[in-house]
Amino acid sequence: MINQLTESQFLDTFIGEMTDITETVKVTTDIWAYAAELLPLGILSDQAFEKQLIESVYANSTGSYHHILLFGPSPNNYVAIIVDVNKCSILGHHLLDINGIYSI
Repeated sequence: MINQLTESQFLDTFIGEMTDITETVKVTTDIWAYAAELLPLGILSDQAFEKQLIESVYANSTGSYHHILLFGPSPNNYVAIIVDVNKCSILGHHLLDINGIYSI
């Protein structure tokens, strides 16, 4: 079951500074079944899903949450899948429109 996080819920997972761990992360939770449920919503790139492409992974300062960014359907749009590392489970997802956030 998918769970779209509110802005507040998403921001609650930011504890301290977020660190890019894309190159060093050890995957503990399979995100692809969850991502498959997002495909019919049109918020995830079909090609990125098929090739299981991850743009980047960030961890909060306590390591309790990982933000796994997957490509959205258009440039600068991402789906952040939030993994609760301690529970080895997916908390939910949040949509990121970089153009909107930074007025690009």
